[in-house]
Amino acid sequence: MSNANILVTGGTGRLGSVVCQHLGKKNINFHNLEKGENCRGGHWTCFVHLATNYGEGTSRNDVYEANYFFPKRILEKLSEAPLRRVINIDTILPQETNLYSKTKCMFREYLAGFSDRYQVVNLRPHIIYGPPMDSVVDKIVHAAAKNQQMDLSYGFQIRDFVYIEDLVAIIMHFATEVSNFEPGLEDIEIGEGKGYSIRQLVSLAQEHFVRNSARFNFGTYQGRPSDPKTLVSRVPLTELFKQLRIRREPHCLSRNIGNLAMSWLP
Repeated sequence: MSNANILVTGGTGRLGSVVCQHLGKKNINFHNLEKGENCRGGHWTCFVHLATNYGEGTSRNDVYEANYFFPKRILEKLSEAPLRRVINIDTILPQETNLYSKTKCMFREYLAGFSDRYQVVNLRPHIIYGPPMDSVVDKIVHAAAKNQQMDLSYGFQIRDFVYIEDLVAIIMHFATEVSNFEPGLEDIEIGEGKGYSIRQLVSLAQEHFVRNSARFNFGTYQGRPSDPKTLVSRVPLTELFKQLRIRREPHCLSRNIGNLAMSWLP
C-alpha cells in the first residue's frame, strides 16, 4: 500500500507479533497502539484490529473492554483520519457460545455500521495453529513429542483449522492491497475447508513419534453445551487463496502436523 500508515492493536500478541514482523519486513509504516495511548492526529489509512480477550482468567469487564469498548473508542477517534480500510479479526463461534464470542459479535455489528464510509474486512478464522500459537493442535503435538499426559474432552467434535502463516498472508493481502478502496463490507470465513475431530488430531500427532508413551485422557472435560458439534469452513482455503491471488498453496493440517512434530524432536 503506497504511503500506508497502518494502526494495529494487539501487536504484541501471538498473532499480532507475526503480523507486525511481516509489516516490518516489507518496510510498511505501522504503529501498535497500546491501551491508554492516544491515536488522534495520526494519518492512518488502515486500522488492523487484532487485540482480543478470550476470557481465560480475566473478568467479564476485561473481556467487554478488549473485544468491544476498546476498538469502538478507536474508531470514534479515527473519524478525522484519512482512514480507508478496517481489518477486524473476528470469531467463527456463534454469539451464544460464550462471553468472548458474544463481545466479538457485538463489535462486528457495530463495525458494519461503518461500511458506508470505509472498506470493512471482517475475517473469521477457524482455530489458528502453528508457532507461536497455543491451540489444541500445538498442545497435542507438544504432549506427543514430550510423552506427556493431556486431559481432553471426548474428542468427537469436528473443527476446522488455519495455519498462522496462511492467516497472516490474508491479513497482509488486505493491509497492503491498493486496487480497491470502495466502501463496503467483506465477511470472510477462513479455514482449510476440512473437518478434523480431536481424536483424529491425536492420531495424526502420534504417527510422527516412535515409542510414543503420551497419554491422552479423553472425557476428562465434558465440554460446554453451547459448543457447536461441527464447524467447518464453507469455502476451502485453496479457493480463497485463488480469489485473493495469493500465489502459493495454503498449508494442509494432515501434512503440516508432521512439520510441527519435527520441530519438537531432539
